[in-house]
Amino acid sequence: MTKPLGELESQRAALLHELAQTGDMRRGSINEVYRRCGKDNCACVDPAHPGHGPFYAYTVKVAGKPRRCSFAPARCCRKSSARSPSTNISAPPASA
Repeated sequence: MTKPLGELESQRAALLHELAQTGDMRRGSINEVYRRCGKDNCACVDPAHPGHGPFYAYTVKVAGKPRRCSFAPARCCRKSSARSPSTNISAPPASA
C-alpha cells in the first residue's frame, strides 16, 4: 500500500526537522587505536601487550579519498570540535 506524495513529503520534512535538532554533527569517524612502536626492548613486543595508546584516528573522505589524522586523547576532542573536517583536515604538528 503506497502513501500519497503529500503525506510522504510532510513525513520527510518532519524527519529533516527532527534531524536538525540533534546539534553539531561532522562527517567521518573517530576510532581508538593502539600501536606497537617496533623497538625490540619495548613491552609492546609481547603479543599479550595491547600496544601504546590509546590514540584516536579521525578518518574522513575528502574529494573521494580517505584522509586520516591521529590525535592524543585530549587533542582529539579539541581538534574535532574546532574545525570543519570536510574542508580543512591536516595532520597534527610534529610537536604534538
